[in-house]
Amino acid sequence: MDFSSLIRQALLEVGTVAVPHIGTFTLHHCSARLIQNEDITCVPPQNVVEFSNECADEKSFIQFIAQKTNSSEATIQKELSTFTDSIQKSLNENTPYVIENVGTIHPDGRFQSSIAWNANAFGLRDFSIHKLSEEEKKKSNLTTAQTLAGVVKTLFIASPILFGALLIPNILQVSQNPQFASIFRQTQVEMDFTQPEVPRPHEFKPIVEAEKPKPEPAPMPTEKPTTKAENKYFVVVGTFVDLSNAKKFAKKLQKENYQSGIIEGERNKVYLSAFANKAKAQQYVQQLRGQSNYASAWIYVKKS
Repeated sequence: MDFSSLIRQALLEVGTVAVPHIGTFTLHHCSARLIQNEDITCVPPQNVVEFSNECADEKSFIQFIAQKTNSSEATIQKELSTFTDSIQKSLNENTPYVIENVGTIHPDGRFQSSIAWNANAFGLRDFSIHKLSEEEKKKSNLTTAQTLAGVVKTLFIASPILFGALLIPNILQVSQNPQFASIFRQTQVEMDFTQPEVPRPHEFKPIVEAEKPKPEPAPMPTEKPTTKAENKYFVVVGTFVDLSNAKKFAKKLQKENYQSGIIEGERNKVYLSAFANKAKAQQYVQQLRGQSNYASAWIYVKKS
């Protein structure tokens, strides 16, 4: 039985663990703090285990283990005695005993906490900040001044080289200009200052986009004429709350050679055509979706 893990688990859940014949372990939370000596040490928030040789309650830890492992208290008592005997033997031999992820018990009674889990430390560790003495500050300032002086000196020496690197490519291209070339070669150059003929631009003709042909109305399906009483399937292209608006739209469709009409109601439906046959109505809707501006037409079935 791993008593080190059980002690750690009991500390995290309960906060106090009393181990018979050894002592009591207590978990405390310490806030972040600064320790000022020659250096400033920053200690993050952490959990620390404190240890006392006194053991007031010897049964609580055994009951905790029995609950976690489903073992009898007699069995736990026997194995725990073996565990505590090994600790006493190590301390009697003047050897510190390490309880994993909890801490180290020293023979002189000291205890060094080493609990690993800490939810409030945010992964931080102890770190120190070294304070510079006055002499170290002077040396640092002197080093900075020397570095700056070296940079300025380097730039001063390198500036002619940089200037030459920028100027040489332009000098190499001077030969393309005859006036400059005459200065270096002591030659006379005849220059032709007549203006060349400027090419005339082509006449600008704006591009006019061809007008898109207006879609022709979908052809009416050829079928035997039916009476209004026989029509049951209406190809609707608009609905209106206001009846006057529905009538205006129907008249517009009639001017476009559609057999338009209105089905009056709470929502006045304007239709392009009406059919007694459902298949014919569906065929007409498919034609509208591919050939006209009324692609959103739908079929309204009038109840008889």
